[in-house]
Amino acid sequence: VSTQSTWALPPNYSPSLDPTTVQKVNLDVTGLIALTSDLTNGGCFKMFPRHPVLQRQAIHEQEHPVLTTLSKFLEGKELIICERALTEFKDIITNVGGPNEKERSEHVLKNCRIVQDDPSNAAMSLPESKRIKMRQKIIFGTGDKFQAITLTANISFVRAASEKGVIFAVFQLPSRALTEMKGVMSTESTNQDTVEKN
Repeated sequence: VSTQSTWALPPNYSPSLDPTTVQKVNLDVTGLIALTSDLTNGGCFKMFPRHPVLQRQAIHEQEHPVLTTLSKFLEGKELIICERALTEFKDIITNVGGPNEKERSEHVLKNCRIVQDDPSNAAMSLPESKRIKMRQKIIFGTGDKFQAITLTANISFVRAASEKGVIFAVFQLPSRALTEMKGVMSTESTNQDTVEKN
């Protein structure tokens, strides 16, 4: 799945808003990880022999670099993070992130406005299930309340909400993980072979 955007705005958004000019972006945990991951910041040529999922992400990143698309999308926009997303992201960074990923996270957070959890009524009306959890309702719902586009790789939740009649404005990106502490540096020749084969 390549990086792509979904620009349709929910019907409760102001009719004067052009989806291509919405100036607020709500970052969920997957979006924050994509911005800080070693994988998206030059580490996609490392090898992950014990982690096949990360290896697939690395190969995909070589072909579809996430930050190339995100830098254009985020330029000039206000970035917001709700308290729930911030807490979860900090826990993940603390427990899984490498030193460079932790440093990047600090830089990203300095450029964001932290807002209180304030999910929309539409989000909170969603019945909880395997694909719809309270934390997702809070994070996406807060973006909805702020009439922001949510940056996310969690398309399972977005689709599940849509099936229940609640549509969120999102910018979809492929999943990326924190990888700095898990990868093995490959040789230059291995890098070139990987590029040529894929």
